[in-house]
Amino acid sequence: MARVLVGIPCFKVADQVRRCLESLVETPADVMAIDNAADEDVKLLLNTFEGRIKVAHSPINEFCNGAWNRVLEYGIEQNYEVISLGSSDAVLHPGWYEGMCSRLVEFPKEILVPKIREPLQTPDYRKVTYSEGGLAGYFMFMTREAAKLVFPIPRDLFHWYGDSHIFKVLKESGYKVAVTEELGAYHEQGSNRLVNLHETDAAILHDKRIWYKDPQYTEVIEIVPRRFKRKS
Repeated sequence: MARVLVGIPCFKVADQVRRCLESLVETPADVMAIDNAADEDVKLLLNTFEGRIKVAHSPINEFCNGAWNRVLEYGIEQNYEVISLGSSDAVLHPGWYEGMCSRLVEFPKEILVPKIREPLQTPDYRKVTYSEGGLAGYFMFMTREAAKLVFPIPRDLFHWYGDSHIFKVLKESGYKVAVTEELGAYHEQGSNRLVNLHETDAAILHDKRIWYKDPQYTEVIEIVPRRFKRKS
């Protein structure tokens, strides 16, 4: 089987992070968790996986794009054959490792995204749907050659547009975005959402939601509606 690296940004909601990591570590894949200035519960959780995962620490929350860039850089430097960018609020179903590796060996000019679905006992990796439109990349699997094409994700992108950048660049380079119909995942959502806003002067009301623009990284982070009020 191929050498596989799976990278996960970790910030909050320790229970979700635990479920995500547990779906990864019982495979031959190497797992890299990015401690994105995580809260204390997540830091303690990552310590319980010592010896089973690699942890990279960031003094600030770099959100998905910054963390994914760390994973891409490490995976390329260490010559992994397959590099996966994931989210800590998604859980891959059993059988994902064998299925994803088999698919990329046969179809290296694809980037694979598991479908949100219930798990199957014997998922068929050959059943895919090719995506032509927008798609959320809660887990993405690509070859090292593909990773080199998309690295680095531009720092000036909004934090949820990193996957769009990846899909766009690879499509322009002749790759197909393949959604695996039976190799699936469960997406819980929410673990990377900002829940504390210190600089309320930077909060603006937009489309009935409150957004916070990080002045250092020009990132825009969704805030839970009604939790904060804009300063007058």
